[in-house]
Amino acid sequence: MAFDSEALTVAFASGKGPRVIAYFNSADTLATMRTDGYFDSVSDVGWLTGDIILLSASDGFGLNTITVTSGDIALSTEVLTSA
Repeated sequence: MAFDSEALTVAFASGKGPRVIAYFNSADTLATMRTDGYFDSVSDVGWLTGDIILLSASDGFGLNTITVTSGDIALSTEVLTSA
């Protein structure tokens, strides 16, 4: 399936430190969501390297950190996976 912008929300943001972003899409797997470029269509929402994203997918949930390079949004460090 494709990225669903309606399923993306900022769950926590303070003036300091990384934001926590949540993305819930039961139509896609964790592997699909972690594919480079999956989130690029919303590169204009102010992603920052070091932000944390909580993923809820058809095959479980995961937690990743985000790396931003010239508008390319990549999920870098896989912090947690539960299936």
